[in-house]
Amino acid sequence: MTSIAAAAVAAVSSSVNVAHQLGGALGVSVMVAVATTGIASTDRASIAAEASTGLATGAVLLALALTSALLLIVRRHRGRQPAPSMANRGKNR
Repeated sequence: MTSIAAAAVAAVSSSVNVAHQLGGALGVSVMVAVATTGIASTDRASIAAEASTGLATGAVLLALALTSALLLIVRRHRGRQPAPSMANRGKNR
């Protein structure tokens, strides 16, 4: 966000928040869909097994998100100079 113009910071921040909310909703919906796909009966063991499958799917999605964040974000920022902090921006002028 350090390369965003001051006038656009609020819009970009809102967009990031919306993306986080949509990603969370999509992740939960995928986990619920996976967990409820194979439920043939309503006994406790069957429901527990399917809930376990849903949670395992969530763990896989979390691992994919972490891997993509490391590959896409961390690699891009290697070699760059750190941006000046917000407190020091106007002091060197």
